[in-house]
Amino acid sequence: MLPVYEAITVHKIIEKGGSTKPWLVEVLVKDQPKAYVVKMFTEKHVDQVAPVANEVYANVLAKQFDLPCPKAAFIHFSDNFKFWLTKEQQEVLDTKDQRIKFGSEYIEGNTPYNRDSVLPIYELEADEIANIYAFDMLIANWDRRIAKPNILLTETNFYLIDHELGFQYTEAHIEHFRAKKLMNRYGDHIFYPMLNQGSIQEYYFTIFEEYLRYLPVNILDSYANQLLKYKHPIGNYQLIKRFLGIIKAQPSQFIDILRSTLS
Repeated sequence: MLPVYEAITVHKIIEKGGSTKPWLVEVLVKDQPKAYVVKMFTEKHVDQVAPVANEVYANVLAKQFDLPCPKAAFIHFSDNFKFWLTKEQQEVLDTKDQRIKFGSEYIEGNTPYNRDSVLPIYELEADEIANIYAFDMLIANWDRRIAKPNILLTETNFYLIDHELGFQYTEAHIEHFRAKKLMNRYGDHIFYPMLNQGSIQEYYFTIFEEYLRYLPVNILDSYANQLLKYKHPIGNYQLIKRFLGIIKAQPSQFIDILRSTLS
């Protein structure tokens, strides 16, 4: 399960943080202050597409494929925390969902991904690019685009963020998979042009296939139960588990489908 931390102060509202405008807050981690980025969804958004659940599921699953994400936690806004908010902050909070919130550890010195950057930052390897593409296709995440890469870089590593729009599976996703097709909007993915510009390398997706073969499909159960404890919707969780189980049982077919999108 995710740890639960108490928010103690707000550093700022991140105005460039997309439509949700997350808050950078300080939380207590083992009695030590740590900066966390907290997603500020509306109640309607939470109830319609379960973005908190999607963030949790993606954070947990990414680790199974050796894809780094910032450490995740549930962040509690206590009455004492709210008491010290500015009038503007309180007005913003009043428009947001009041349940416990999803937060991720702030990555110091991060730079948003830009393939044309000349800064001395981490450069993604070809197999990492392929694995990110495969992961997004697996979780039906169409939101990692050129205009919104949702990848942070430091000098030594990369971090995947913002998976709130993933896991919008339907029965049609299963039908497409059985027909050896991909339902996702793969052509919009930030790495699609890069992967599609030359011949497909034999090693593309081989590591991902091995991780997929040994994916513990039940790994999300405790997190779904924790979400329910905090009265958060868990999305179509049984369909998510079933779809992941079907793909795990036929990992080579999933990889063949991925490769077919690039041929």
